[in-house]
Amino acid sequence: MKHNITVLKGCAVIILTGVFLTSSLIRAQRTTTLPDTYPLSSSPLQGSKQVDLQLLYADSTAVILTFGQSNSTSSGQGTYYCHQEVYEFFQDTLFYAREPLRGAPGNGGCSVWTRLCDMLIDSSLYRRVILINTGIGSTTIRCWTAGACRDQLQECLTMIRERNIPVSHVIWHQGESDNLENTSGADYLKGLNRLLRRIRKAGIEASLTVCVASYHPEMIGIKPSGLDTNVRKAQILFARGTPGVIPGPDTDRYLLATDRYDGVHFSRTCLDTFAAELYRSIITSAGSGFSTQPPRSL
Repeated sequence: MKHNITVLKGCAVIILTGVFLTSSLIRAQRTTTLPDTYPLSSSPLQGSKQVDLQLLYADSTAVILTFGQSNSTSSGQGTYYCHQEVYEFFQDTLFYAREPLRGAPGNGGCSVWTRLCDMLIDSSLYRRVILINTGIGSTTIRCWTAGACRDQLQECLTMIRERNIPVSHVIWHQGESDNLENTSGADYLKGLNRLLRRIRKAGIEASLTVCVASYHPEMIGIKPSGLDTNVRKAQILFARGTPGVIPGPDTDRYLLATDRYDGVHFSRTCLDTFAAELYRSIITSAGSGFSTQPPRSL
């Protein structure tokens, strides 16, 4: 397969976070066109084998740091086997990436990140991708700014700073628990600003991608379509109006029953859609010369 994307040098880091929600049938409409299912192919690269840490600093390597609630963890449906050089950095050790991810195992399912990594390599944007994951289910933004989640994030950021790991992307996906808690838009916005300051203090200058996420099935009948307007507005305002922050996918649009296999967590096809939209966000932020059409697997 030929690609019209040039290989970049440098490293990228993406941060993951996830939340566990109760199940419910979802019947809202969505206009997003689902891409072909990203294929699952067994790879000899996956498993528990450790890898040389120098890959963290190799040319054409992306290091991705992700954090948030359960839909940023390995809580999605099924599994996924990477066919490219995808690794996970966990507890000061580099492993071949394998679902469920070590840093954010969720409920033992599958995350969106391994699909995204294969897409970034298939497009020739990077030669390899390294994930650093620290998502925690059922967490509020307050936990990430003043609770146990903050402590876990700080431990991760300290490790990144001490090792001088080059981070190119940080991704945040969270908000469902704040829907339940009725967090005000002002408080949520303050939380995002505190998170960004903490990330910058760790020496990470990479763009922060903020996804829109507030849907909780327990709020159906209480709030329109189970969504939280205040949380959504805060996420959108922060992503559009803050330097160094870019808008991520609006996953509140994934509301069909086929999008959430248990009413809460993303199905296989929804993970495909989410990965493709994350890919477009990253490519768009990289500037002209890159195709925003997600590549098909070889």
